[in-house]
Amino acid sequence: MSANAYGTIGVCGGYEGDLKRIVDILNDWRGEDESNYFVEDGVISINASEDEYPDIWPRYQWFVSVKDGRRVRLEDLDEPINDDEWEWDDPEEVPMQTISRAISPYLHRGAIEIFTVSYAEYHDGCFAKLTIRADGVVDWLAYVFAEGSSKRYAQSFDPSSGLILVTSSGGGREMYLNN
Repeated sequence: MSANAYGTIGVCGGYEGDLKRIVDILNDWRGEDESNYFVEDGVISINASEDEYPDIWPRYQWFVSVKDGRRVRLEDLDEPINDDEWEWDDPEEVPMQTISRAISPYLHRGAIEIFTVSYAEYHDGCFAKLTIRADGVVDWLAYVFAEGSSKRYAQSFDPSSGLILVTSSGGGREMYLNN
């Protein structure tokens, strides 16, 4: 089966911290079959040139229900199981505060920006950027271009207030407390 979305991922920003630990976390999120992040000359890079379905943060965690009653995160399956022994379970969205809590403690100063540029059958192009700051603030911004127009989507998490702000170009704006 061929993919219907391709793009590239990049990393930039001015930052200092335990980059090896941050890279380990980012690679855990991407999984074994994906391009990997690495540290070289004091900066984080990724060896991605053209990924299928590129994404800059794990929007969802995928789960399977195993016939023995366990619900297992797909990435945590440590042994092969037969097709008749499992079924897909509902995915769970990875909240912005999870990204903040996982990476910000290892980021001593500045901000890391991870971005992707992609194209697909269902849109002309997409630009997305995830910014993770040392103070725990996490911002996600995406522009999707299709049929001569563009849509903007954004989320922002600020640990000092515990609020997540969600906006879109359609004028929608939501604010809710961190759980």
